[in-house]
Amino acid sequence: MLFDTTVLTVIKWPCSISAGQKLLLSTLKILFFVVVVVEGILHLLHFCLWLCEMQDQLWIWFGRGLAALNAIYYSLNLFGFLIPFFLPRAFEQYFHDRDRHLREHPPKDKKHPKPLPTPASPAAKKAE
Repeated sequence: MLFDTTVLTVIKWPCSISAGQKLLLSTLKILFFVVVVVEGILHLLHFCLWLCEMQDQLWIWFGRGLAALNAIYYSLNLFGFLIPFFLPRAFEQYFHDRDRHLREHPPKDKKHPKPLPTPASPAAKKAE
């Protein structure tokens, strides 16, 4: 894989980064996810096309085995890690940063979405 997905998940934001920069970085996480998924899909497509073009019997069996291993690797990466773990965290970070940015800097026009209300703590709900 060209990029390591764990690099972007362990970023701890220092206090000197503004909300707009955090929003940009969480947007880049989403874009990074899309790039990795498209890269995996293209790898699977190229492996299938590669198998169709091979002629020699020895290379055909070697290629089929290699393509099967690569297909298993990218499928496990896509369906076992990227979609169930990385995507929800990236979206959660993105929407959290977007809502915080919109609360701190309300839009001047009506085209932008309104921030979601902040959830009340369970202690505040019990007090009501």
